[in-house]
Amino acid sequence: MLDKWKKVVFFGAHTDDEMVCAGTLHRLVRMGSEVHVVTFSCAATKEDRQGKSYSFQNIVGEWITSLDLIGVTIQNRILHTLRPSCDFQPHRQRICQNIYDYVEKHKPDVVFTLSPNDENTAHSIVGVESERVMRGRVPTIVRCQFPWNIDTGLANLFVTLSEEDLEVKRKVINAYQSQKFRYDYETMLLNYAIADGLSVKAPAVEKFQIMRSVV
Repeated sequence: MLDKWKKVVFFGAHTDDEMVCAGTLHRLVRMGSEVHVVTFSCAATKEDRQGKSYSFQNIVGEWITSLDLIGVTIQNRILHTLRPSCDFQPHRQRICQNIYDYVEKHKPDVVFTLSPNDENTAHSIVGVESERVMRGRVPTIVRCQFPWNIDTGLANLFVTLSEEDLEVKRKVINAYQSQKFRYDYETMLLNYAIADGLSVKAPAVEKFQIMRSVV
């Protein structure tokens, strides 16, 4: 299946969201796919949460390092300018239009997006708006699953990761030093990859939910 995905787009709400599927995106790059990443906002830092100033340059730098590790070329990465911790609700139409324009311009074979059922409001808005736009325009729509944001969707796509893919995922997670105050992402996500791999008799996987696939 993956070898038929020649053009792939990931839509993220925040600059660290791609860590949840970094191994898969890297595997696709290794296979020769053209991978795009579109992100709508920088992730909030601890200082931002406290109402203090934050370093936009540092956060963007982390995102750039992450995409360099995955192998996303400069021309295939877009970072929009919504502020960290902002309410995405007033920006729904802007988000929807940006997704529509990107899909119409690049015509991807598959889109990885966030789940409308994600408890993070920004994630769910990106999920709702992207799925609304992509019906009838993108052959395959795949929802990413964040283990710390409860999602009722059942995984039906397990992408096996090589040692190299898993190592890239680890490096992507550690690129986001500004997000260390939230969770121990490295332990959480790498252990999930290994545990989920056991369920399908693989060393490590990333799991997703295919919402629609036209072949």
